[in-house]
Amino acid sequence: MAETQAPVLLVGLGNELRGDDGVGIAVIRSLREDCPVGVEPRAEGGDPLALVEAWRGRAATVVVDAVRAAAPAGTILHLDAGAGPLPASLAAAASTHATSLAAAVELARELGTLPGRALVLGVVGRRFRQGEGLSAAVAAALPTVAEEARQLAAREATRETLARETAGTVRGCAARPGTCTPAS
Repeated sequence: MAETQAPVLLVGLGNELRGDDGVGIAVIRSLREDCPVGVEPRAEGGDPLALVEAWRGRAATVVVDAVRAAAPAGTILHLDAGAGPLPASLAAAASTHATSLAAAVELARELGTLPGRALVLGVVGRRFRQGEGLSAAVAAALPTVAEEARQLAAREATRETLARETAGTVRGCAARPGTCTPAS
């Protein structure tokens, strides 16, 4: 990982001109001034395939994207893309992106660029027509989605910082308890 690259990439996917599909971009815009240390915010309005390379060398990613699901608009779905493929029902859902997030995740997994911790906040939307803004239900969920995304990204950044500090603090440990030498 490059020295200047944050260990956690917080991504908002979407198209602000396509109704509820703009929720990911809106989350990133709302967090730009309050993004946790160790987290890089990124609005991705184009193809999710751009993320395949952006994920390279990251410890974790949190992605916010609009989804179509059999739940009320504004519902937040928590998905762990690092544990396995995204649900087929979401992967098959019509997307306003050229390539689905699910396809980008699987390509990144195959190429070895998907972080081991890859979390997705899927916000159920209903309106995806050109020229519309967020629906009332998704707009009402926006502060909650933004706070959940911020907290998840902060937790992942803290986890990575602790892992790095622990790895740098203990050296020369043998398999027996009490034989570790603190780093100087």
